[in-house]
Amino acid sequence: MDRVWLCSPFPYASSRLARAVTDAGARAVVPLGAHTGARAALRHLDRRGATSLAVEVLADCDLDPSELPVGVDTVLLAAGTVADAATLERWRGAPGAPEVVVEVTSHTEALEALEAGCDALVAKGAEAGGRVGETAAFILLQQCVELGDTPVLVRGGIGEHTAAAAIAGGAAGVVLDVQVALYDECLGLVPEELRRVLHTVDGSETRVVGGHRLYARPDLEAATMAEDTPAEAVVARLGAAVGTDLVPLGQDAHLAAVMARRHPTLHRLVTTL
Repeated sequence: MDRVWLCSPFPYASSRLARAVTDAGARAVVPLGAHTGARAALRHLDRRGATSLAVEVLADCDLDPSELPVGVDTVLLAAGTVADAATLERWRGAPGAPEVVVEVTSHTEALEALEAGCDALVAKGAEAGGRVGETAAFILLQQCVELGDTPVLVRGGIGEHTAAAAIAGGAAGVVLDVQVALYDECLGLVPEELRRVLHTVDGSETRVVGGHRLYARPDLEAATMAEDTPAEAVVARLGAAVGTDLVPLGQDAHLAAVMARRHPTLHRLVTTL
């Protein structure tokens, strides 16, 4: 299993980013959702013969497993998606017979995913952006590792030192997302206003609404929404347009500027990790 997985930083698919991540020696994860542009990105990658790709099935995914290119060998069921035994088998029936990894936000979800027969877990901590639970990444990692021999990756708050600490703590690998948002490969994928935001945030400008950690600057709608807003209402509005969309942003958002400053290229970042 690859030690470093790099997801699209926001819910949009990019064949350019996926190719660059693969070339850098990491596992590229392409988001699949109703508004991600996934079909176009997957067609482009398929034409180029891309292999060893992972896809992230989001809560609003409208793709059928039969639409996946044969080069997709891993399906990550994102936190908040259905991950029962029938769903796992359905995705295993995709053309590339992929392994199915389940992202969990709690000890209970981890137990359910293992019962369903997942091939690996991603322990997503409360500090991450998007769908989260109440448990921090490193605590959740330990809870998942103690459940048996199933590989566990960790997502949320990952930098150079925390990546090493995660492996030392029993993780099979680490998952990054917002950390790569300011690299050249994300130009056009991350709107310019959001890029400016990522140069200034310190992680305190977020709150959890409907089970999703969002960017909640005082002048944004997310700052005043009820915490118990239905998750479906949040999912329907997730995006990267500040002021229009609900932007999934974690307490680790400050790492975007840190990573881009310390490691000028994706290849340098992956090599360092």
